[in-house]
Amino acid sequence: MSGKRLVLNKTIKSLTALREGDAAPKKSPGTLRLYSMRFCPFAQRTRLVLIHKQIPHEVVNINLKRRPKWFWQEKNPFSLVPVIEKDKMIIYESVACNDYLDEIYPHDKLNPMDLLERTKQKMLMESFSKVVSLFYQVINMKDDKQQVAKLLKRALSPYEAALSGKYFGGSNVSMLDLHIWPWFERLPIVSRVLEEDVFEGFPKIKKWKTIMEDLPCVQQTAFSLEDHAEFFSSFLTGEPNYDHALETEYIAKL
Repeated sequence: MSGKRLVLNKTIKSLTALREGDAAPKKSPGTLRLYSMRFCPFAQRTRLVLIHKQIPHEVVNINLKRRPKWFWQEKNPFSLVPVIEKDKMIIYESVACNDYLDEIYPHDKLNPMDLLERTKQKMLMESFSKVVSLFYQVINMKDDKQQVAKLLKRALSPYEAALSGKYFGGSNVSMLDLHIWPWFERLPIVSRVLEEDVFEGFPKIKKWKTIMEDLPCVQQTAFSLEDHAEFFSSFLTGEPNYDHALETEYIAKL
């Protein structure tokens, strides 16, 4: 089976996560490359934008525990994903990557054109770090679960209040929708751990979640709850299995 595949406008240059000792895949001039990790929610943000806007690109997956030397020396000194690269241009951090892509590829605009609306979305994007922090508190199981559940629902409340249409951007998908989606894909794990539906009391978010699940970009970047749970289980052992479900994903998305 070949290590290279085409999914719409995406080429996988490295299906398995490259690690220390692995060479960097050769680059083609003018080709946009994304350095990613299949289970990373931050990298998924940029994968969502690339696929939603149908931007031709290739993907190189990185082992984030045993990173190749060239990755942190040449691509991102903080050794994190996502990173986008095209010729001599390198950008890292999901928000910076996505804003750049939205400007350079202006079709299917994701950031609102109206300054006030764009600012409102940026506020909600910044505030979502509270949800992210609480998510990992539950996953790491270090705190009072009931208390964390209360805090999580409090942190989700502004998003329920902000939803006034089909998406956070109204009738069209916006940057905010794609920015926060990766954690909504994973939040059912929290419900499982807490033995409580974290979406209870949020009817608009529940409806939005169902609508989002029908988006092609969401479907192409999604993993099952079981696969996410397996990955997080390996993550908690200190030896993350970055290549979990690799063969299944390859076959399903050919």
